Amino acid sequence: MKGRKPELRADPDALDDIKPPGWLSSFAKAEWERVMPELSDRGILTAADLGSLENYCIATGRIRELEYLLRSDFKEKKAIDPKIFRMQDKAMTTARQLA
Repeated sequence: MKGRKPELRADPDALDDIKPPGWLSSFAKAEWERVMPELSDRGILTAADLGSLENYCIATGRIRELEYLLRSDFKEKKAIDPKIFRMQDKAMTTARQLA
């Protein structure tokens, strides 16, 4: 895209700081609590955006969960399933796209 990016303006229907859904993993909730204050301050998050925010937090949480699993398996000198690396890579791609 060429040219300047449009200025972000606060949406009159923007949501205030809301709590993460209870069903999110602890890692996903931590990401929600990290990004929600900033989104709330910008006044750009609406109800229509919540699904994307949830998916972003799930993907980011999954990255951290898989990293935790990889590190614990490595410390315990367990064989690491190569599928975990592919799962983590896919979650990283998804989180980047949603961000």
